[in-house]
This record gives sequence, C-alpha cells and structure tokens, in this order.
Amino acid sequence: NDYFKKKAEATDVAALRVRLGLDATRPVILYASKLMKRKFPDQLLEAYAQLPGPRPYLLYVGDGELKSKLEAAAKNKNLDDVHFLGFRNQSELPAFYALADIFVLPSVNETWGLVINEAMNAGCAIITTEQVGSAIDLVADGENGYVLSAGNPAVLCSALQACLDRGRLASMQAASLMRIRHWG
Repeated sequence: NDYFKKKAEATDVAALRVRLGLDATRPVILYASKLMKRKFPDQLLEAYAQLPGPRPYLLYVGDGELKSKLEAAAKNKNLDDVHFLGFRNQSELPAFYALADIFVLPSVNETWGLVINEAMNAGCAIITTEQVGSAIDLVADGENGYVLSAGNPAVLCSALQACLDRGRLASMQAASLMRIRHWG
C-alpha cells in the first residue's frame, strides 16, 4: 500500500492528462485488469454508453481476449472518449490510479482484487461487485463507493452516475484514502 500511495502522490497528473490528450476538467473512470469475460469489462462499456453526456473519460488499462471486441464496440457506438491503453507493468499503474477519479472492477469469482487496494491508495472512489473478495472489507457502500450485484449494466450505470456527482465524488475519494490507511 505504501508503494502505491507514494507513487500515486508523486505523479504529475496534469502532464499525464496532456500526454493522453485528456481535458483537465473531465472526470476519469478507470478499469485496470485483464480484459476477460469473468471481469466483465464489456458490461462496464455498456454501462458507460448509457451515461448522459457530457461523459467522463473511460480508460482501459490491460489486455486480453476481449480487447478487439471492446474496441469495436466503442467504435460502433461512437464512444470517442474511451481509451484502450494496453498492458502496463506494475510500476506504471500508480500513475493511472492517480489520474482516475473512479475505479471500476465489475468481476465475478475474484478472490480478493488487489487492484482495489491499489486504486484506493490513490484516492479513487470504487465500484465493484459482491463477488470481489476485497469489497467486504474495503468498500463501504455509499461511503467510498458502491458494491453491486454482478452482471447488471443498468445498476452499474446508476452507480457511475451517483459517483460522478461532484460533491459525492470528493467525499468518496477522501473516504477511500481514510479506509485504506488501516491496511498494510
């Protein structure tokens, strides 16, 4: 946790936004995991597409069997603010967590989901499912994010909308930092 917290704090978020071509005023939703069926990155894309405009950015960090399908779906739906950044090694991840406002892991059968710990150390609001082991200990529903039933893009969209409320988002981000400080 200390490693991710220190690296996230050291990130020049403004420079990273410029490098990625992201407007500084728009929120960022991050998915950082393998692009595979049981992690449901496709349902995140479906939920994102249901958000009213102007939408935040959606960044996918990772690679896997669903990458080409996700890229095609984003293109077909004219979701120009979805970016596929490919695989990044462990040392690069803290910068993406620092860039993100909301971290989403909509997986099933996820024993723990260490990426949630990592994202919380950068102060991200968290959206995950009851099938992610760390959700029980790390996510206080409505406080620092939301724990959802898996497999429902409409519910995921509602959680995204709730997190995107500016007043709520700031308090959720602060709550993530407070909760994770007790974990080692």
